[in-house]
Amino acid sequence: MSKRVLIVGIILLGVVVGGVFMLRATGESFIREVTQDVVIAPVRPETIKGIGIPAPAGELADFDGARIEIADLFDAPLIVVFWTTWNPHAADTLGVFDEYAGRAAELSVSILAVNSQEEGRAVRAFLDRGGYKTRVLLDESGAVGQSYDIQTLPVVYFIGASGIVRGIKTGVPDRAVLESGIEEMIKASGEVKN
Repeated sequence: MSKRVLIVGIILLGVVVGGVFMLRATGESFIREVTQDVVIAPVRPETIKGIGIPAPAGELADFDGARIEIADLFDAPLIVVFWTTWNPHAADTLGVFDEYAGRAAELSVSILAVNSQEEGRAVRAFLDRGGYKTRVLLDESGAVGQSYDIQTLPVVYFIGASGIVRGIKTGVPDRAVLESGIEEMIKASGEVKN
């Protein structure tokens, strides 16, 4: 009986070791394939399409689960940033918008941060930890981001009161980027007044 147990043990050990080896070999390949799709490469501004066309509509959610049609926010000039908490520049991006909120209000420009494809609880925890005040809506399915053809995060859209995209900036914006984006809205449409 002990020989039989020993043989079965050796066979099981061989199966386990072989299985671990196969899982590791195929798992690394699978992880490489998945991460290739997740890596977000920088995009040159000239490759981004959308300036001068109507901003896509779509539904976003607030933290209470209420659905908000993004087109309903186009009644005034709007700065929209698509972002995510896993991006190392997320905190910098939200900090810039928090600092710029007063100036935007003076210009009658609204600011909206759209979180891309994350669960509301995780986003809320991130915002609470940082003490951020910028209005955030959730694009949990990624449908709105897809309609904007998001290729990199963060990306900022300057949308005029008529709902027309007046400018697009990639990366973490600073005050100068926000000011120039608003100037582009002014030049393009005269929709913002000092």
